[in-house]
Order: sequence, then C-alpha cells, then structure tokens
Amino acid sequence: MNKKKVGLLEIYEPEYFPGTGIHAQLCNIRNIPAHCHDDALELVYCLQGTIFLTVAHEFCRLDSGELITIDEEDVRNIIAEEDN
Repeated sequence: MNKKKVGLLEIYEPEYFPGTGIHAQLCNIRNIPAHCHDDALELVYCLQGTIFLTVAHEFCRLDSGELITIDEEDVRNIIAEEDN
C-alpha cells in the first residue's frame, strides 16, 4: 500500500487486484489513526484477539472471527493491545 502525507493526514493509496476495484490487506494492527475513504467501503475482519474501533461517534469491540463494514466517508480509527 502506498502512503503519502498531506498536512497532518496520512493518506493510504491501495494497491488493487489487477482488473478489479478490490484491495485486501493482512496486517497486525496496533493503532491506525483516524481516517476515512471518500470512495470506498471498508471491511474489517478480526482473525484473532480483539480490536477496538471508533467509527463516527460509535465505539465497537471486534473479537476473533467477527466482521464489520464501514461506509465511505465515515471517520474511523482502530486500536489493539495484542496480536490480531
């Protein structure tokens, strides 16, 4: 994934599967600062452990095997204290 910084924001540019509009990324998250996408739906699937999301004004706990969808333009951040 390509990353560029604009002012105080870090903008992530996805690398898509060839010929599709789909990008998938597997990562161990500790802290993803507040961000949003103006043109994409985001799916977050927790493989193990627990992650905590703040989406818009809602707080959510996602445990192993759970999935959440986040609409475009919803500001969100993700935090975890253990491997996920």
